[in-house]
Amino acid sequence: MTFDFYKSLSVGYLLLFISYFVDSIDQIFIHSILYTVLMEKTTLILAAAFIYIGSKKWMENFKAVSLTDDLTEIPNRKLCHEIIAKEILISQKQVSYLCLAVLDIDYFKGINDKHGHNTGDKILKSFAQLLSEQTRKGDSIGRWGGEEFLILLKDIDIDCAYKSLDLLRNKIALYDFGDKNQSLTITVSIGIAQMNKTDNFESLFIRADKVLFEAKEAGRNIVKF
Repeated sequence: MTFDFYKSLSVGYLLLFISYFVDSIDQIFIHSILYTVLMEKTTLILAAAFIYIGSKKWMENFKAVSLTDDLTEIPNRKLCHEIIAKEILISQKQVSYLCLAVLDIDYFKGINDKHGHNTGDKILKSFAQLLSEQTRKGDSIGRWGGEEFLILLKDIDIDCAYKSLDLLRNKIALYDFGDKNQSLTITVSIGIAQMNKTDNFESLFIRADKVLFEAKEAGRNIVKF
């Protein structure tokens, strides 16, 4: 997260103060028109420019923060919904494949209870980073909430999506999420649904989430579709 807008706004308001200060002095002392133009009007124009740029950056920063998960720094629930809903419409128009995967870290509450929430948070951050590294360019990931994540796979049917996500499941199971003091591994259950021509976000998500439940009922650390 960056706060560059602070600099622009600070410079802008400083220039605005200088402009008004020069204007107040101008009422007391007689100066040339050139002095007034250079010191007052030019400063005022620059102040307006810096304030505009700073305000624009502020709004962009606010939007980015509101759509990004604080902990994992990947798209949050709201942005996930927006991205997936948009991609569904695009894929339906183009008649292309689209699959949604819902991932749930197995027995995550037990990890928090045994190792503490700080360790749990580190695992979530590392897990999100691993997903970012392992997903294809053009696919989208996000944190839906808690220990549940989403992956949107574009231009791929459900059989290929299954193979890809089963490889990911295996990599996650082999990955060490611990530190130099202790080794720590986790597993993940995954449910996949393929978009059809009548789907919207809710219907696609419900199907994927239902299959995820089946994966957990089947013993976890499994991919189902």
